[in-house]
Amino acid sequence: MPRAGLNRQKVVAAAARLADANGLHAVTLQAIASDLNVKSPSLYSHVESLDIVRRELAMLALEELTKRLTQASIGKSGFELLHAVALAQRSFAVERPGLYAASVAANQPGDAELNSRWQEPVKIFRAVVKSYGLEGEEAEHAMRVLRTSVHGFALVDSIRGFRLGASPDDTFERLVASLHQSLSRWEEISA
Repeated sequence: MPRAGLNRQKVVAAAARLADANGLHAVTLQAIASDLNVKSPSLYSHVESLDIVRRELAMLALEELTKRLTQASIGKSGFELLHAVALAQRSFAVERPGLYAASVAANQPGDAELNSRWQEPVKIFRAVVKSYGLEGEEAEHAMRVLRTSVHGFALVDSIRGFRLGASPDDTFERLVASLHQSLSRWEEISA
């Protein structure tokens, strides 16, 4: 019999808390049960396995990331759009590092629903590239450069990897400025 008040959403919320606090690798059914103050078998009334929890966590992560990127992008184009989207992704990664890690791990062969949700943030990065007038194959290359650059910075920042030396905020502004320059002159670069 399911424990009163416990449901799938609460199990996933506990998994998200654990991931943010201790890393995605720390999300286990035992850890979730402990966080919820229940015995592990109680969870099986709400989730079938740890794989299901991780899938639900990925879905939640992609929903949150897409929401943040969408809100950041409204009414913007060019440099303003680029900056807002990059900042939204960085902020998400720093504020919710475990959830961000779950969003990165979300692309799973054979899971059409999850992969569809995984494409939502990608569409926003495509819009950034399109705002620079890029289309076709060159737009795909530019989008990959943009996404991997922003992701790399966000990922390192999420694990506090910029503790020495110059300000990470200043580095981030230089990254966005250099991406802007590259996207603005893409035809020269790709020639």
